[in-house]
Amino acid sequence: MTEESFWGDLENVQIEPTPLIHLKEQASQLGKKTGGIIRGKVTRKTTPYQGLTYCLNIVAPFLNNYEVSILEVRYRLDAYPLKLEDMAKGKVYECSCEEEFLKDLKEILSSDQVRRIIISLLSNSADWRK
Repeated sequence: MTEESFWGDLENVQIEPTPLIHLKEQASQLGKKTGGIIRGKVTRKTTPYQGLTYCLNIVAPFLNNYEVSILEVRYRLDAYPLKLEDMAKGKVYECSCEEEFLKDLKEILSSDQVRRIIISLLSNSADWRK
């Protein structure tokens, strides 16, 4: 029996940021910016799509963990190109690279529609914070 590895050099592999990493970062930022009154939550969704699908939701813990879906990302293992769906507008973005994804992600998360959702969740959570 041989103990030789046929897998090649895996010690010096460069790990690249995936769309999932960017979504988790933004989910974390929402909780920090609101003092935990609302927070972001990233979940993997099982779909017939051949690849990975993740959803970014906003959760209001003071409202019995009420959740609002903000966006959905679909991609194959080679992250790009990917599809980014803005759930508030019903708009789908096609992103061919990380730069496009980050630009479109910023556009969605800073949109008036998402801002209204955030303000509404914060307002409805206000009575429970005291």
